[in-house]
Amino acid sequence: MAVPRSGAWTPLSAHAYAIAGDPITWVIVLVLLLAVLAVSWVRVVPAGERLAVFRLGRFAGIKGPGVVVVPTGVARAVPIPMRPMHVDLLWVEATTRDEVRVTVSGVALASVADPIAYAVAEDTSTAATSAVAESEIRRYVAQRDLAELSAPDGGDTRELAARISRRTAEWGIEVGLVELSRVEIPVRSDLIRWAENYRCGSCRPAGGRDDQA
Repeated sequence: MAVPRSGAWTPLSAHAYAIAGDPITWVIVLVLLLAVLAVSWVRVVPAGERLAVFRLGRFAGIKGPGVVVVPTGVARAVPIPMRPMHVDLLWVEATTRDEVRVTVSGVALASVADPIAYAVAEDTSTAATSAVAESEIRRYVAQRDLAELSAPDGGDTRELAARISRRTAEWGIEVGLVELSRVEIPVRSDLIRWAENYRCGSCRPAGGRDDQA
């Protein structure tokens, strides 16, 4: 059986040449490439979200909702939630002003107030906001007696929310509401001491003086 010499013209090579030279083939290849790019570049942004687009490392703008084109390799997009986020605050240990250790649970309602700041600080997560909220809750509890903290309303938490917001503003996050739904008091020696003092009538807000002779 004869073997074609190198460089010899064969029916197979002729067929390949015909395909390569066919304009329709190139059009099909081009359409497929454009389809792949479209799939990788086009993103559908839902109504409750925005995209912060960065081109070559620089902020290029906020996009969405709807269909957004983000060229892969040239730009990147950071999703920004626009709906309020519930931050669970569970089992936060703190000490009251009258030195009783308590465990506080609640929830904070946070939202993105500055999309650009949020996008720049993209490594900041809900966990970071939760850590700030827990720190401010400990401070809030430390400024109140157990009797005040255990009241039905739990005290006015608007100032607490404002304190948290001042610390999270650099990340573009604002906390509009903090609700302390549960205050638990472990049975410890400090609780027993507080109960005895309260029963004797000596449990008063800090700064109070005994008016009895």
